[in-house]
Amino acid sequence: MTVADCPSPEQLDLLLRDEVDAPVRVPLELHIAECLDCQRCLIERPHINDWQRLLAEDSISEFTQPLMSMSAATRSISSTRTDPASDELLPVWPGIPGFEPIRELGRGGSSVVYAARQRNLGRIVAVKLLPESATHLPDRRLRFRNEAKVIAQLQHPGIVQVFDSGEVDGRAWIAQELCDGGTLTDRIKRTPQTPATAAQIVWQLAQAVQHAHEAGIIHRDIKPDNVLFIADSPRLADFGMARILDVETGVTRTADVMGTPSYMAPEQACGDREAIGTGSDIYALGGVLYEMLTGSPPFLGTTVLDTLRLVVDRDPVSPRQLQPDVPRDLETVCLKCLEKDISRRYATAAELSNDLQCFLDGRPTHARPVSTARRIFKWAKRKPAVASLCGVVLVFAIALLAVWGYLTVQLNDSNDLLKDSNLQLAQRSQQLGETTDLAIRNEAEAKASLERQIAANASLREVLDFFTTDLFDAATSEQRGINLTVVEVLEEADRKIHERSLDRPDVEAALRLAVGNTLSLIGQPQKAVVHLERADELFQKLEHSSSTAFDCRQSFARCLRSLGKRDQARKLLEDLATERWEPDNLQRLRLQLDLHKYQLEGKPLEEQLAAITSTLDESREKLGPSHVITLSFLSAQAEVWFRADKFEEALNVYRQELRENEASLGQNHPNTWNAANNVAITLIRLQRLAEAEEIHRENLRRQLMFRGPRDVGTMGTKHNLSMVLWRQNKRQES
Repeated sequence: MTVADCPSPEQLDLLLRDEVDAPVRVPLELHIAECLDCQRCLIERPHINDWQRLLAEDSISEFTQPLMSMSAATRSISSTRTDPASDELLPVWPGIPGFEPIRELGRGGSSVVYAARQRNLGRIVAVKLLPESATHLPDRRLRFRNEAKVIAQLQHPGIVQVFDSGEVDGRAWIAQELCDGGTLTDRIKRTPQTPATAAQIVWQLAQAVQHAHEAGIIHRDIKPDNVLFIADSPRLADFGMARILDVETGVTRTADVMGTPSYMAPEQACGDREAIGTGSDIYALGGVLYEMLTGSPPFLGTTVLDTLRLVVDRDPVSPRQLQPDVPRDLETVCLKCLEKDISRRYATAAELSNDLQCFLDGRPTHARPVSTARRIFKWAKRKPAVASLCGVVLVFAIALLAVWGYLTVQLNDSNDLLKDSNLQLAQRSQQLGETTDLAIRNEAEAKASLERQIAANASLREVLDFFTTDLFDAATSEQRGINLTVVEVLEEADRKIHERSLDRPDVEAALRLAVGNTLSLIGQPQKAVVHLERADELFQKLEHSSSTAFDCRQSFARCLRSLGKRDQARKLLEDLATERWEPDNLQRLRLQLDLHKYQLEGKPLEEQLAAITSTLDESREKLGPSHVITLSFLSAQAEVWFRADKFEEALNVYRQELRENEASLGQNHPNTWNAANNVAITLIRLQRLAEAEEIHRENLRRQLMFRGPRDVGTMGTKHNLSMVLWRQNKRQES
């Protein structure tokens, strides 16, 4: 009988009363062991005692747990009964032909292990036996047979040898080599081993694993518990979870998580059966090497689920951080085995064995440490919020580079022109003696220009060095802990600027401008204004009227206005409108936006709207509809409607601004949060409090994630949400 669909309640009752013939019962029980719906139905049937016999407590977990390991039996030797005539032991021995029991070594829900004498050869062996309580479960027998079938194909001094196997009275058994030297776990005992010992043992295991892989077998549960010893020689044991490549054994299911969490590869932890292969065993060998070097496995959470999450999401701590005496080459070999990406691990166990042999021989290994770029990429994946904010700093640094590059090109062009001029003057000086003085002056000017270029290049190198080395060092979580914020990074940058005691005003001005703008962007105007004021002072001492100096003064003015110093900010903006500055289109429109906030105060609504709309149209034409300046004009237009108590009109424009911000900048940009806040405030004026509450809640959730609870903007959003709740009589939550 084959069971394509779930059996009927009547069939389940017959099964519980043992009234089903064997040809029908076996496929029926196999179906029930894999079907949660049938298991629930059986639990609800009246014959609960019979049901518990059919589906023992540990039978469900058997699909994802290996048979009892020989290592567990080995650790139980000292506590077992040793009298071969004991009445407690002999009744459970099924009478395997040719074997005489000596003592029970250990037992569990999956198997019982005995020390026995093989009569015809007179040798002592270990006999692993399926428990009597599991004989009615076909899946258990399949696993047991799979282990015997797998190990029987392998003949290697590093793999426990199988001598015989079979079944007696429905109970499967395996007779194999008795390893009385304990397990690798017993030898480690949470204590780091010497690098030479660790490399030697894993080298031997890698050779055994390579032999298994060449035979088309992957182990899938390599761990210290499954490494046994005869004297000092390690043996790989417990192939109950092994899989023959390209062959469906029927033992495991597609989504099973097979293995031991602390040592399983990420693809095993995810249950990705298609990805599990030889690379999974290489990962596990790396986990064994890691525990031997550090005394603990690479990942160990408080629960199995926590451990699986660590395996999938985190990189292991460097062994040298835990044990500084670990050689760098051996650490590199270990971490290469533990790469999340299968393609970045050793391609074969033989390659791992060769590298370990190189280490043992004192020769360089082929594995190379992870590059700085790769470490930054991994760090960014672990810390997306901090990485994105540091990206803001990097973008600003790139902007500085672009400005400096433009100046360098101009200097190069100037130098080329001067060189041509000098050449012409030198030729003419041979004919006309009176041009000698002019040629000397031009030569001096060229020399001065070259010196300026050299100085500019030196400044550029210093700015780059600061942002790529000092600031990123400050952003390294290992230096300051995992809760590092971008404000702390920038405060570290401020300290480093002071420590340098810069005597180069051009370099200090560029650094101050970058740090100040970033602080302003993340809602820290009081900290930003100190840097921007100093940068503006330095640019003026250098008699700068460049685009960079223009941007600095405007950022300074905006920061002052946000702090309530309107008159001081207005004077700076009016100075930027004078003829000594030559702004480009972007700078001119941005200045016009800032000046509108002063010039249109007190004007009639129609005049304000006309001025804002005209500039908005110009910005759309020259910068595009999604440019940040265009969106700022859109916000200014909505603000005019809002101040005139035209809340419906203001809401429509604010919603348009929010959509454009989300499309161009994303949902987690400060401009998007501000736009959403404007929509919520307008909804409050329209008495649409529930809609406003929803927007404030989402805004608060995102700001807590990216800005943190102590950020000024986060606290402002929390205050706004509290006020909306209060107005809805949700006083306790408010």
